[in-house]
Formats: sequence, C-alpha cells, structure tokens
Amino acid sequence: MSRIIRAIIVVIFTLSISSNVSAQDYKSSAGLRLGTYIAASVKTFISEKAAVEVIAGISREGGNSIATVGGFYEIHNQFTNDIPTLKWYYGGGAFIALGNKNIKTNLAVTGIIGLEYTLESTPLNLFIDGIPYISLTNEYKFDAEASLGARYTF
Repeated sequence: MSRIIRAIIVVIFTLSISSNVSAQDYKSSAGLRLGTYIAASVKTFISEKAAVEVIAGISREGGNSIATVGGFYEIHNQFTNDIPTLKWYYGGGAFIALGNKNIKTNLAVTGIIGLEYTLESTPLNLFIDGIPYISLTNEYKFDAEASLGARYTF
C-alpha cells in the first residue's frame, strides 16, 4: 500500500514541476459523476488555477443505501500545450457517508487526482479521476474510488 502512495506522490510532484500556468476554460460547471457512487458534481473556479468542487451522491452496497456529501479544493494545470483544454488536477478535501442498516456513518479525509477535457465547440467538460481516502470513523482504513463523468460548463 505504501508503494501506491509513494507512486502517486511522485506522479503529482513530477507533473506539478512540468506544468504550465494557464487560465481555466470555464468559470463553473455542473453534471454527473459515475463510479462507486452516482453523484451530482458542481465545480467553480475561485482563482485562475484553483477550484472548489462539491459532490452529493448515492450508492448501494450489499442491500444498504449510502448517501455521501463531500467537497474538494483542486489545483488545475495544463496537461500539454498541444491540447489547451486538456487539464490535470489534484487536491484534497473531505466527505461524509451516511448509511442505513449495517453501514455506519463514515467521515473521511480525501485526495483527488484527475484529468479533464473541455470541448471547444460545446459547453461540455469530460473527466476521469481517482479519489483516495482515509476513513476516520471505520477503523482508519485506506481505500480509493474512481469516477468518470460529464459536466455542463457556464
């Protein structure tokens, strides 16, 4: 497990050194993310490179319903000069998961790393990301989730 964490840190560090500063392609966006949870996503930029994303979703696990709400602070960087609307991002945040039956309430500290592409001809943003997290209330376990999705940009 520690190898995975070290690899993620090395990738983030390497990409952050090589990335260029560029303006975002949109101010705000809203859409859906599909993965472990089906969730609504709203993202807004608070500076040229920094954004805040809020998610709210649901999941079914072993007959139990789980509702989640979380937020991330994200830093966006240009991935390549050849495709100016392709960005990579990283950041951190927290979420709370509320379950029924055998699933307990879970509070977690999260990271996020992802890739997004904003279409130039239409107000659409496509993304894929990974969300590693450390559960603070269920035995301090480390886990990760992945999502892909689309957002309307405005």
